[in-house]
Amino acid sequence: MTFWGAVVLVMTVSTAQAAVPAKRIITTDDAVYFEPSDPSQSDIIWVYPKTKTTLKRYELDPSYLQADRVLRDVTLPANPGEIHPSWEGKQALFYQTVSQNECVLNRTTAMRFVQQFVTAKGITIHGTKRTPICTFTFQLRNETPAMVAELEAAAAAGTLITHVFGLDFSVAALAPIPWNSVHAGLVAGGVSAGSPRSSELAAFELGLVDAVVPVARLSAEARRSFLNAALQTLFGWDQVAPEVQLVATAPAGQYDFPGQTQNVPL
Repeated sequence: MTFWGAVVLVMTVSTAQAAVPAKRIITTDDAVYFEPSDPSQSDIIWVYPKTKTTLKRYELDPSYLQADRVLRDVTLPANPGEIHPSWEGKQALFYQTVSQNECVLNRTTAMRFVQQFVTAKGITIHGTKRTPICTFTFQLRNETPAMVAELEAAAAAGTLITHVFGLDFSVAALAPIPWNSVHAGLVAGGVSAGSPRSSELAAFELGLVDAVVPVARLSAEARRSFLNAALQTLFGWDQVAPEVQLVATAPAGQYDFPGQTQNVPL
């Protein structure tokens, strides 16, 4: 069904299996905060620190430098409402995720005797972790203060160590739409239950219901998916018959929109 585009009806909807369903995501320089969609976690705000790279002298041998990729030292907010007003009274907890990739030290020609002591790939990293995600040590050939300063600048810029690390979220395009609200809107608009009408006219009438108007902001694919579900649920459409009829009783349940995948680099 493609005819709804001219009625009232942009976002690509595709949800990866590993994506975390979330209602709201807020990022800062130091962390990502998100509200899960899971009703069983309705009182929780998850927190995950972002990463940074540090450079220091290796304690066991100061002739070596040590580069670490670590989570930022973030504390949980006592009141998540300070992050977003709707989170007032909820509990903040640290999240955990799996690092799918290894850290890579971006070497310079002056680096020698490079060793990696802590690896990152395939490791579950809890948000409370303050020991390094990955660690490299190395010496500098003919070391000078300028060389060290250059590496410190690269560490501060996040380019000394490359680590592809982030959280994938699935964020619904719109809040769920209860079928009873759409049914009530159709009846209020003059659509009589049991009165035959073309599927095209039923689609037009659906587009005029206030509860459905926000769907116009979505992509053609998302609009078509909702329209097909609404015609089947509210009009008993079999995806073939040219005529349909509004069901007499509002069906239970709601339409849950597919999520849009969003990646937040850490």
